Amino acid sequence: MIFQSAMSQKKLDETVRKQRVQYELESSENGKYHYTYQMELEAQHYWETGKIGELTFDSGKMNTDSYGVMANQYSKQYEYECVCTIALLTRNAIRAGVLEMRSYGLSDIILQQLADAKNIMEMKAIMDKGLSLFQEEIKMVQERRKGSIYIEKTKNYIAKNIFKKIGTREVANELGLNSDYLSRLFKKEEGMTLTHYIQVEKIEAACNMLKYSEQPIAFISEYMNISPQSYFTKIFKKIKGVSPKAYRIKYQKELFN
Repeated sequence: MIFQSAMSQKKLDETVRKQRVQYELESSENGKYHYTYQMELEAQHYWETGKIGELTFDSGKMNTDSYGVMANQYSKQYEYECVCTIALLTRNAIRAGVLEMRSYGLSDIILQQLADAKNIMEMKAIMDKGLSLFQEEIKMVQERRKGSIYIEKTKNYIAKNIFKKIGTREVANELGLNSDYLSRLFKKEEGMTLTHYIQVEKIEAACNMLKYSEQPIAFISEYMNISPQSYFTKIFKKIKGVSPKAYRIKYQKELFN
């Protein structure tokens, strides 16, 4: 049995080598070559940047002739090409940030539909729909990521201009966004209004001045661009629960006790 197994393995090795030589010769004679790795990377760029709509399964970088010959029967060849495309797209979607569970789940559904397809036209329709669904998944990820980038830029701008007069409109103009859109986005991402966030950051900066400087509260109010002093006190008390004067006294007691 061991001898027969060894002979079968040797025969299989020879068969594979023979077919490989024949495959390379036929590909060269017919001018048909497999996708290069660089072509896959270029397609990956389209997928990861949400530009799947610029590619179609039968044209451009996804020309089916470039997959190589995987089956002699045309319908079977086309089916294998669909499977290869879905496999690549699934992994590129994951790299783009789509959750693995959602990517693999969508992949399984498309493959199941392909297995039940009766002809190439049905497979083509399934692939078009599959590409569209993956595009939607990637776009949703990009929107969330874009939102996070805008929030980060918003916070950086506020931190750099904390002593200036800042409002939603000033921040939105700096980012080139509509102020209403930025406000909705910030509230959704951070759970508070942008106006309240600006007040909190300014009051935190004011706390440091109350702790580490002898400047009068009226001066700090003006310096933080939250004036008049009565308004500054109102905002400070709303956020910290005590007045600026009480906050300073409390900190000094803690410092010297």
